[in-house]
Amino acid sequence: MQVREYIPGDEQDIAELFKVVFDRKLDLRFWNWRFAENPRGKGIICLMFDNQKLVGHYAVTPTPLWVKGKVYRAAFSMTTMTHPDYCGRGIFSQLASEVYGCCKAKGIKFVFGFPNENSYHGFTQKLGWHGFGRVKGWAIEREPAHLPREHEFTYEELRAFDKRVDDLWARARESNNIMVPRTADFINWRYFQQPGGEYTVYGIRDRNSVLQGLLVLKVFIGRDETAGHIIDFLAPDQLDIQQAILRKATEFFAKKGVANITCWIPSGSPIAAQLQAIGFSQKGWPTYSGVKVLDDAFEDISFVTDPCLWSFTMGDSDVF
Repeated sequence: MQVREYIPGDEQDIAELFKVVFDRKLDLRFWNWRFAENPRGKGIICLMFDNQKLVGHYAVTPTPLWVKGKVYRAAFSMTTMTHPDYCGRGIFSQLASEVYGCCKAKGIKFVFGFPNENSYHGFTQKLGWHGFGRVKGWAIEREPAHLPREHEFTYEELRAFDKRVDDLWARARESNNIMVPRTADFINWRYFQQPGGEYTVYGIRDRNSVLQGLLVLKVFIGRDETAGHIIDFLAPDQLDIQQAILRKATEFFAKKGVANITCWIPSGSPIAAQLQAIGFSQKGWPTYSGVKVLDDAFEDISFVTDPCLWSFTMGDSDVF
């Protein structure tokens, strides 16, 4: 058994292991987009081989975090895979130890992510993660109550982001404690460059044409249902802008004939009150969240490990 870091050319072995573990094909265009073309850095990937056979895989991608008014180096935990014939041998823990060692060497202070129900116990009990429990989402399965329609904002469907988004991020971040920065380079990559992403993105502008908000929407068509996802949004903490965002989202899905609308927005977020006002209710998601602090000397560990201080949206996950 051999553990080593990823080298170019390992993609085919990774795709084969993915098919065995998840019973679906891995699109290598998506793999390259996620791990090789990320503007914030290439993926940190460790692999375990039994002779020439790939039997284990764990990866993170560099993802800065806005924490308490500063940006820190962090990483987003992603695909964990162990070949079913090799379960119970500690492969997951060994690969994670190697990956976290690489992260520390790069000055990364935190690793965060969204383990599923099968892996959550391993992350919290074996890898020292601070578990946040199930992600708290919001959902509605009927036509929402109408928000006030008189407002000064206009909507524009966007095909790319420019520095005006950076200006918006600089204003919006002040009302968030812990959040992945929504800079133009990152969200261009996340929503416009992702293979097969199929997102609809709106900018919300005021009467002076200043960008005051962003909204990312997606219609998900599954085997048993069609759902509207409010994937992401960014705006200052202002009631009128938040109402304009929700108005556009509900009108968009109504025109698509989609009544089932879901999103991830923290219950303590100001926009949560607006969701409740138009008929959304909170629901537990079959996804968990958590963080591992790699720097034991970090002075605000209690701050980072408080789940109430994180601002997650579906756009932070690698699933949506």
